[in-house]
Amino acid sequence: AEAEWVPRVRVHFAAEDPFVFSRRFAGAFHARAQAELMLRYNLFVDSMPTEDLPPLSTDQINRMLRFALNTKKLKDKLMETSQLISEVNLEYARTMNRVAFNRMLVKGSGDGPATLVALPDSYDFALAPRPAAPACATVPLPGLDFPHQFSEFSFRTLLTKGEVISAL
Repeated sequence: AEAEWVPRVRVHFAAEDPFVFSRRFAGAFHARAQAELMLRYNLFVDSMPTEDLPPLSTDQINRMLRFALNTKKLKDKLMETSQLISEVNLEYARTMNRVAFNRMLVKGSGDGPATLVALPDSYDFALAPRPAAPACATVPLPGLDFPHQFSEFSFRTLLTKGEVISAL
């Protein structure tokens, strides 16, 4: 017999419930599609030019430095902050590009390579309306049928078999 490499996600063990396997496989497929979408999205955003965008104003930079250096230990030291300020300006430019790119994706305008990109699921939170906050801090849960759950667990696992326990 010839050995062949198979990705772990495609391995279905005989003791595994087929429904659990299919959910796991579908979840892995969806996660991979989302990861590819995130990579493509971030590549587009990071490839946008940042030179044309205005940097943070001196008032904004001074305010950030005042808040950041507002401790006893940091007030006395003369710290070199130019590198940090350039990093903050770069992140600010990337964020502005991301906002513009998201706006273009939501409008659906564009007939170039950006049509190959969609907003990933994790970015939908900024676009979808938030649900109303609950009146209390608890969430009602349905009752749990313990005998039924235990029966299902016992049916789907081998850890309740005497042979398996003695082998462990």
